[in-house]
Amino acid sequence: GQGFTYAENRAAGTVLGTVAATDDVGVTGFRFAGTGTNTSADGFYTIDNSGVVRLTAAGAASAANDFETAPNSFTEAVQARDAAGNWSQATDVTMSIANLNDLLSFISAGGNAELTKHRDAVAAYRQRYGVSGA
Repeated sequence: GQGFTYAENRAAGTVLGTVAATDDVGVTGFRFAGTGTNTSADGFYTIDNSGVVRLTAAGAASAANDFETAPNSFTEAVQARDAAGNWSQATDVTMSIANLNDLLSFISAGGNAELTKHRDAVAAYRQRYGVSGA
C-alpha cells in the first residue's frame, strides 16, 4: 500500500498527497475501488487522473480533518487505469491526519487578547490562593 500524512484543519480542495502507479503502456487514471469513481465511499476524498488526492467539503467538515476526533487515519482502496483501459487490482492508500497545536491556530485567528485574559486570571488565582505551578 501507499500512504501520506496531512495536517488537520485543511480547507476543502486542499491537495493531501499523490498516489503513484506504473504500467508498461502508461497510467491514465485513478479511481476509488469502493465506488468506481473519483470520490471515496465516505465522500471525504477525491482523486484525479494524475493520482492527486484532495479533501472534499464533506471531508473538511469531518473527522478526516480533525486529529482530536478519532480515527486519525483513513484507508481507501485505489485502482489505476492503463492506456489500454484496464484497471489494476485495488491497493490500499492510507491518509493519516497529523495533529496541529490548536492553541496556535486560536492565537493566529485573533484570539490573542482572549488568551492574555485567561493567563492573567490564572496568575491572579495563583497569587490569591498561594498556588504555584508551571
